[in-house]
Order: sequence, then structure tokens, then C-alpha cells
Amino acid sequence: TLVNAAVKDGKLTPSSELLDLCTGSGCVPITISKATGCHADAYDIREEAVALAQENCKNLGGNVDFGVF
Repeated sequence: TLVNAAVKDGKLTPSSELLDLCTGSGCVPITISKATGCHADAYDIREEAVALAQENCKNLGGNVDFGVF
């Protein structure tokens, strides 16, 4: 529901910036960035989650930078 709302109603464009906190696997920002062409920054408190999200992004081709906070 969140991803659908962001993609359909979010008015995101390739020049938009998205911030995702507590990203986990990174599926939300990866999917939104792929669907809209926007760039995303995503963070999590767990290094393991960020490592998984980075791998998912690499495999799926999203436009997301991940970090630990």
C-alpha cells in the first residue's frame, strides 16, 4: 500500500529525493526508485540490514544509497 501510494500519488519524478528510515531489506526505496526514477537515501540501525539492502539494490538495480545510523 505504501509503495503503491508513493508511486501513483506521490508525484515523484527522476529529480525527486526520497528518504527511508529503518529500511530493513531496502525493498521500499528500491521499488520506488525503480518505478519513478527518483534517487533515495535509506538508513537502518543494523549493519546487517544495510548490507542486505545494498546487495538487494545491486541485484535489482535501484538508485539508492544506504547507510547506518
